[in-house]
Amino acid sequence: MSGDPNVPPPLPAAVPEKQPKGCLFYGCITAVVLAIVAGIGGYFAVRYAFDTLVEVLVPNTEPAPMPMPESALPEREYAELEQRVNAFGQALDATQAAPPLSLSAEEINALIDRHPAWDLLRGHVHVAIEGDRLLGDLSIPIGDLLGQVPGLGELRGRFLNGSAEVEVRCVGDVLVVALQSLTVRGKPVDGRIMRELRKENLAEMHGWTGRAARMRNNLANVRVEGGRLVIEARAGR
Repeated sequence: MSGDPNVPPPLPAAVPEKQPKGCLFYGCITAVVLAIVAGIGGYFAVRYAFDTLVEVLVPNTEPAPMPMPESALPEREYAELEQRVNAFGQALDATQAAPPLSLSAEEINALIDRHPAWDLLRGHVHVAIEGDRLLGDLSIPIGDLLGQVPGLGELRGRFLNGSAEVEVRCVGDVLVVALQSLTVRGKPVDGRIMRELRKENLAEMHGWTGRAARMRNNLANVRVEGGRLVIEARAGR
């Protein structure tokens, strides 16, 4: 960017990166959170002065997080779920054959609520699946992410509360996570912003490294169908 003093500096990383602990889907859902913060916040940050950025974001954020439902999956079912997820993750890591992993929305939410690899999303994301549509409620502490930037102090303690629809698929060897729609405080996000966000493969915003990158590269297919997220491993690669 130019040296224009009215233009905010680059936005900080949306979420501190943690190495996934055998949990492939952590990266996929985190990519959505990153896209919303970097996409919406960044869209305005590179086009408007500080005061205008605050004027835009404050009315579209709230001083409290949106409550997220807690998982009601019984402990016995969760223990079996964790075993399945860990076994599938180990197969991906070792490039071994494995049965497809099929997850319901209830199971994904249980992992968010209880699995240590998903703790950054706990209380911020709740997933729903309707047929072949992957949906989610989001409550992002945008004040924690942007409020430390000089000139954006008014955003401290504020939350971006909304919902999104995401498409997840594999195209050849590439994992694609594409944002289809986004509402904030019950209203659709401006069409100009959505056009830009829909162009992005959100999976590439996660910054895959090490074991997580190897696991991603060993995916054969990812799809949403029949109310479930289905993931297939690539064997012998």
